Amino acid sequence: MKTCGIVVAAGTGERMGSDKPKALVQLAGKPIVEYSVRAMAETDLFSHIVVAAPRGYESEILDVLGAIQVDITITTGGDTRSDSVRTCLRKIIPDCEIVAIHDGARPLITKDYITRVVESASEYGAAVLATSVTDTLKEAEEGFITRTISRKKLWAVQTPQVFERKIIERAYQKAPADLTFTDDCALVERIGIPIKIVRGSRTNIKITFPEDIAIASAILENR
Repeated sequence: MKTCGIVVAAGTGERMGSDKPKALVQLAGKPIVEYSVRAMAETDLFSHIVVAAPRGYESEILDVLGAIQVDITITTGGDTRSDSVRTCLRKIIPDCEIVAIHDGARPLITKDYITRVVESASEYGAAVLATSVTDTLKEAEEGFITRTISRKKLWAVQTPQVFERKIIERAYQKAPADLTFTDDCALVERIGIPIKIVRGSRTNIKITFPEDIAIASAILENR
Protein backbone atom coordinates (compact mmCIF):
# COMPACT_ATOMS: atom_id res chain seq x y z
CA MET A 1 0.00 0.00 0.00
CA LYS A 2 1.26 3.49 -0.84
CA THR A 3 2.39 5.34 2.27
CA CYS A 4 2.61 9.09 2.92
CA GLY A 5 4.05 11.00 5.83
CA ILE A 6 3.00 14.08 7.73
CA VAL A 7 5.60 15.89 9.83
CA VAL A 8 4.15 18.42 12.25
CA ALA A 9 6.79 21.11 12.69
CA ALA A 10 4.83 24.33 13.13
CA GLY A 11 5.52 24.88 16.83
CA THR A 12 6.85 28.23 17.99
CA GLY A 13 9.40 26.75 20.38
CA GLU A 14 8.38 29.20 23.09
CA ARG A 15 9.42 26.80 25.87
CA MET A 16 12.81 26.42 24.19
CA GLY A 17 13.52 30.10 24.73
CA SER A 18 14.67 30.30 21.11
CA ASP A 19 14.34 33.24 18.73
CA LYS A 20 13.51 30.75 15.97
CA PRO A 21 10.79 28.09 15.70
CA LYS A 22 11.65 24.74 17.30
CA ALA A 23 11.94 23.03 13.90
CA LEU A 24 14.95 25.20 13.10
CA VAL A 25 16.74 24.87 16.43
CA GLN A 26 20.15 23.28 15.84
CA LEU A 27 20.98 19.78 17.07
CA ALA A 28 24.57 18.68 16.37
CA GLY A 29 24.80 21.20 13.54
CA LYS A 30 21.49 20.45 11.81
CA PRO A 31 17.95 21.78 12.28
CA ILE A 32 15.75 19.43 14.32
CA VAL A 33 13.20 18.98 11.55
CA GLU A 34 15.83 17.68 9.13
CA TYR A 35 16.45 14.61 11.29
CA SER A 36 12.75 13.70 11.43
CA VAL A 37 12.10 14.04 7.71
CA ARG A 38 15.36 12.36 6.70
CA ALA A 39 14.62 9.32 8.89
CA MET A 40 11.28 8.87 7.14
CA ALA A 41 12.80 9.31 3.70
CA GLU A 42 15.56 6.77 4.38
CA THR A 43 13.02 3.98 4.97
CA ASP A 44 12.10 4.13 1.25
CA LEU A 45 8.48 3.57 2.36
CA PHE A 46 7.16 7.04 1.63
CA SER A 47 5.85 8.30 -1.69
CA HIS A 48 5.16 11.79 -0.36
CA ILE A 49 5.82 13.74 2.85
CA VAL A 50 3.92 16.87 3.85
CA VAL A 51 5.59 19.15 6.38
CA ALA A 52 3.61 21.68 8.41
CA ALA A 53 5.94 24.66 8.79
CA PRO A 54 5.71 27.69 11.07
CA ARG A 55 4.04 30.65 9.40
CA GLY A 56 6.66 32.85 7.76
CA TYR A 57 9.32 30.14 7.75
CA GLU A 58 8.04 28.00 4.88
CA SER A 59 10.89 28.91 2.52
CA GLU A 60 13.52 28.34 5.17
CA ILE A 61 12.11 24.90 5.99
CA LEU A 62 12.06 24.06 2.27
CA ASP A 63 15.73 25.05 1.96
CA VAL A 64 16.65 22.86 4.93
CA LEU A 65 14.89 19.82 3.43
CA GLY A 66 15.74 20.42 -0.22
CA ALA A 67 18.49 17.78 -0.46
CA ILE A 68 16.37 14.94 0.93
CA GLN A 69 15.46 12.45 -1.79
CA VAL A 70 11.67 12.23 -1.44
CA ASP A 71 8.70 14.21 -2.75
CA ILE A 72 8.13 16.89 -0.09
CA THR A 73 5.35 19.46 0.16
CA ILE A 74 5.67 22.37 2.60
CA THR A 75 2.46 23.87 3.94
CA THR A 76 1.72 26.49 6.56
CA GLY A 77 0.83 24.95 9.91
CA GLY A 78 -2.10 26.02 12.04
CA ASP A 79 -2.44 27.47 15.51
CA THR A 80 -2.73 23.98 17.04
CA ARG A 81 -1.36 20.55 16.25
CA SER A 82 -4.83 19.42 15.19
CA ASP A 83 -5.13 22.34 12.77
CA SER A 84 -1.75 21.49 11.25
CA VAL A 85 -2.65 17.83 10.73
CA ARG A 86 -6.00 18.75 9.16
CA THR A 87 -4.18 20.99 6.69
CA CYS A 88 -1.59 18.33 5.86
CA LEU A 89 -4.25 15.66 5.28
CA ARG A 90 -5.69 17.85 2.53
CA LYS A 91 -2.26 18.06 0.85
CA ILE A 92 -1.27 14.39 0.63
CA ILE A 93 -1.41 12.74 -2.78
CA PRO A 94 -4.75 11.16 -3.79
CA ASP A 95 -3.60 7.53 -4.02
CA CYS A 96 -2.01 7.42 -0.56
CA GLU A 97 -3.50 4.62 1.57
CA ILE A 98 -1.42 4.75 4.77
CA VAL A 99 -0.60 7.97 6.63
CA ALA A 100 2.23 8.22 9.19
CA ILE A 101 2.06 11.32 11.38
CA HIS A 102 5.29 12.30 13.15
CA ASP A 103 6.34 15.15 15.41
CA GLY A 104 9.05 17.25 13.85
CA ALA A 105 10.37 17.65 17.39
CA ARG A 106 11.24 13.94 17.69
CA PRO A 107 14.51 13.99 15.73
CA LEU A 108 15.93 10.75 17.15
CA ILE A 109 13.40 8.42 15.55
CA THR A 110 15.09 5.71 13.51
CA LYS A 111 14.05 4.15 10.24
CA ASP A 112 13.75 0.77 11.98
CA TYR A 113 11.04 2.00 14.35
CA ILE A 114 9.26 3.86 11.55
CA THR A 115 9.21 0.67 9.49
CA ARG A 116 7.85 -1.39 12.39
CA VAL A 117 4.94 0.91 13.12
CA VAL A 118 4.05 1.37 9.43
CA GLU A 119 4.01 -2.40 8.93
CA SER A 120 1.80 -2.81 12.00
CA ALA A 121 -0.66 -0.18 10.76
CA SER A 122 -0.80 -1.92 7.38
CA GLU A 123 -1.86 -5.07 9.22
CA TYR A 124 -4.18 -3.64 11.90
CA GLY A 125 -5.37 -0.35 10.40
CA ALA A 126 -3.91 1.81 13.17
CA ALA A 127 -0.67 1.63 15.17
CA VAL A 128 1.44 3.80 17.45
CA LEU A 129 4.89 3.71 18.99
CA ALA A 130 4.76 3.73 22.79
CA THR A 131 6.82 2.86 25.85
CA SER A 132 5.54 1.38 29.08
CA VAL A 133 5.36 3.82 32.01
CA THR A 134 8.03 3.14 34.64
CA ASP A 135 7.62 6.14 36.95
CA THR A 136 5.21 6.05 39.88
CA LEU A 137 2.32 8.33 38.97
CA LYS A 138 0.40 10.57 41.37
CA GLU A 139 -2.76 12.59 40.97
CA ALA A 140 -2.67 15.93 42.78
CA GLU A 141 -4.86 18.91 43.58
CA GLU A 142 -3.57 22.31 44.65
CA GLY A 143 -0.05 20.95 45.00
CA PHE A 144 -0.88 17.96 47.19
CA ILE A 145 -1.09 14.28 46.22
CA THR A 146 -4.60 12.86 46.26
CA ARG A 147 -3.93 9.33 45.04
CA THR A 148 -1.46 6.96 43.39
CA ILE A 149 -2.31 5.75 39.89
CA SER A 150 -1.44 2.20 38.90
CA ARG A 151 1.05 2.17 36.05
CA LYS A 152 0.38 -1.47 35.18
CA LYS A 153 -1.66 -0.67 32.06
CA LEU A 154 -0.19 2.72 31.23
CA TRP A 155 1.82 3.59 28.13
CA ALA A 156 3.49 6.82 27.04
CA VAL A 157 2.72 7.28 23.36
CA GLN A 158 5.18 8.67 20.87
CA THR A 159 5.16 9.23 17.14
CA PRO A 160 4.92 8.14 14.38
CA GLN A 161 1.24 7.39 14.78
CA VAL A 162 0.15 5.55 11.65
CA PHE A 163 -3.31 4.91 10.22
CA GLU A 164 -5.13 3.82 7.13
CA ARG A 165 -5.99 7.05 5.38
CA LYS A 166 -9.73 6.41 5.50
CA ILE A 167 -9.52 5.96 9.29
CA ILE A 168 -7.60 9.12 10.12
CA GLU A 169 -9.64 11.22 7.70
CA ARG A 170 -12.89 9.95 9.24
CA ALA A 171 -11.53 10.61 12.73
CA TYR A 172 -10.83 14.23 11.85
CA GLN A 173 -14.16 14.65 10.08
CA LYS A 174 -15.97 13.43 13.20
CA ALA A 175 -13.95 15.58 15.61
CA PRO A 176 -15.49 18.94 16.59
CA ALA A 177 -13.50 21.73 15.00
CA ASP A 178 -13.20 23.63 18.29
CA LEU A 179 -11.60 20.72 20.17
CA THR A 180 -7.83 20.35 20.26
CA PHE A 181 -5.92 17.14 20.82
CA THR A 182 -2.31 16.49 21.72
CA ASP A 183 -2.13 13.38 19.56
CA ASP A 184 -3.98 11.73 16.71
CA CYS A 185 -4.75 8.49 18.51
CA ALA A 186 -7.22 10.38 20.69
CA LEU A 187 -9.36 11.18 17.64
CA VAL A 188 -9.19 7.62 16.33
CA GLU A 189 -10.16 6.30 19.78
CA ARG A 190 -13.28 8.52 19.66
CA ILE A 191 -14.61 6.64 16.61
CA GLY A 192 -14.03 3.25 18.20
CA ILE A 193 -11.03 2.03 16.19
CA PRO A 194 -8.53 -0.15 18.11
CA ILE A 195 -4.92 1.00 17.87
CA LYS A 196 -2.06 -1.47 17.98
CA ILE A 197 0.83 -0.57 20.30
CA VAL A 198 4.32 -1.08 18.88
CA ARG A 199 6.96 -0.93 21.59
CA GLY A 200 9.13 2.11 20.95
CA SER A 201 12.41 3.39 22.34
CA ARG A 202 13.04 5.73 25.25
CA THR A 203 15.58 7.51 23.05
CA ASN A 204 12.74 8.75 20.81
CA ILE A 205 12.44 11.86 22.95
CA LYS A 206 10.48 14.98 22.13
CA ILE A 207 12.47 18.21 22.16
CA THR A 208 10.53 20.62 24.36
CA PHE A 209 12.94 22.36 26.73
CA PRO A 210 16.53 23.63 26.25
CA GLU A 211 17.97 20.75 28.30
CA ASP A 212 16.45 18.28 25.82
CA ILE A 213 19.00 19.40 23.24
CA ALA A 214 21.83 18.29 25.53
CA ILE A 215 20.12 14.92 26.10
CA ALA A 216 19.52 14.41 22.38
CA SER A 217 23.11 15.39 21.58
CA ALA A 218 24.40 12.78 24.04
CA ILE A 219 22.19 10.09 22.48
CA LEU A 220 23.42 10.99 18.99
CA GLU A 221 27.03 10.89 20.12
CA ASN A 222 26.49 7.49 21.72
CA ARG A 223 25.06 6.16 18.45
